[in-house]
Amino acid sequence: MVQKRFKIITISLLSLVFIILIFVFVLPKFPKPSQKPSFEEKKEIQPTQKIEEAKPTETVGIDISNWKTYRNEDFGFEIKYPPDYVFQQRTTAGSAIPIKFSGEFISQKDLNKKEEFPECEIPGIFIEIYDREDFGINENQTLEEFIMGICKKEQIGEENICEKLKIGDYEWIKAEWPDMCPEEDYYLEKNNLVYQFSSMTYEIEPILSTFKIFNIPSIKKQTSLCWANTYGGGRDEEAKSIIQTNDGGYLLGGDT
Repeated sequence: MVQKRFKIITISLLSLVFIILIFVFVLPKFPKPSQKPSFEEKKEIQPTQKIEEAKPTETVGIDISNWKTYRNEDFGFEIKYPPDYVFQQRTTAGSAIPIKFSGEFISQKDLNKKEEFPECEIPGIFIEIYDREDFGINENQTLEEFIMGICKKEQIGEENICEKLKIGDYEWIKAEWPDMCPEEDYYLEKNNLVYQFSSMTYEIEPILSTFKIFNIPSIKKQTSLCWANTYGGGRDEEAKSIIQTNDGGYLLGGDT
């Protein structure tokens, strides 16, 4: 009986020693489960995300030391362009929207080509300046709201066709219209003037990064009464042709 109890005690002690050895020498070799950070810890390890209003663009690596400068005193801006480009002013007649200024930067190589370019591959960077009211912007509306509103109507699927970009010293609105020729348009508004740069084939942003406004003219519309005479009798009058005169007026021809 005594031997049996001794055997039980001995087995129990050996078992206890075995368990202690496991905890001391075996378990520490196994990797400990990772601890999940608390809510406060999560706030510390997760960086805050800052949403920029305008995406910055880079034109690093472009040497503009030998670029030419176009300076316009009437509208108070200047811009640099490559030495193999030429600038030529364009007519503003025939536009659906009144244009205050229109011009084009084009390479000499393209200018010398005599063949006609395809409709959607017209070379050059075009600049046009509008009065904001003539451009269609409401009195209490910004250029960004106006362009973005058009973009939402023209957007196809999830394609982002309009965005705000920081180019040079200014924030421009860039728009790409999917239902037209593959053209990029850049818009800027300063003191009631809308500056628009567009191109189908040329890269605009390097040139746009040099754009500077040194004097913004205050554009005020002036109207005056030029003609208050009435001609004709009791029947209908009909204008059959119209031409623009050198002084900016119009000459009408027809029957009375």
